Amino acid sequence: MASLSANCSNLNSTEVQNPANDIQDQLLHDLAWGPLNLVQTFPIYFVNGYCFHTSNWAQNQKTNNSRVSLSGEETVYHGIVEEIIDIKYPGLPIKRLTLFNCKWFDPSCMGTRICPIYGTVEVKSNRRYKGKDTFIFTQQSEQVYFTPYPNLTSNRRDWLLVIKTKSRRTIQSLNVPFQDDDGSHLNDVSFEDEIDVALRDFNDRGEEVNHSIEEHVEEEELLDESEDSESEEDIPTDYYIYSD
Repeated sequence: MASLSANCSNLNSTEVQNPANDIQDQLLHDLAWGPLNLVQTFPIYFVNGYCFHTSNWAQNQKTNNSRVSLSGEETVYHGIVEEIIDIKYPGLPIKRLTLFNCKWFDPSCMGTRICPIYGTVEVKSNRRYKGKDTFIFTQQSEQVYFTPYPNLTSNRRDWLLVIKTKSRRTIQSLNVPFQDDDGSHLNDVSFEDEIDVALRDFNDRGEEVNHSIEEHVEEEELLDESEDSESEEDIPTDYYIYSD
């Protein structure tokens, strides 16, 4: 995690703006002036395929999307999004930085524990992180939710189970492709063999009569010609239905 003041502590405006230091990067010059005094806050923010809500906004919603997780170098932090802050820096183009101000659970062994058998993570609801660096970049966040145990025994009282959620805007595929592109598993198909197709039919005496495809096509053509030869004059007048 990184606090807002710590992000700007390494940029000294006097040293950056001093021509003797020969700092040519315009981005550093703009960041050295510090952020603008006016900031903007949001109740909803979309990042990493997740939709995050602030805790106040989530109170009136059917779903609670204010739970967040951050993977650090040595531990994983879990908390609740309290504020979504959008900061802007001077200079053109305008540079924006969006932060989550979160209320974190205690990441120590007193507030977070991992099951050695199943690997599930639990946080103690009444223990909080006491550090002041409560801000994180939105790009670092992952969405989780907390659920209590139905059986509140002595070792599970005040403990919440952490469950990770999947992003709805990303598709997770297996490492093994569903289709082999080289086609090595397919059998060779030969088109050299001629297929003799014959129709089977029986006459009036029950004797089997074989017709080749050519004879069948000729019979269909003769039948079509006989149907086309029938003119409309041969059709009775009461065959048609007229409407006004």
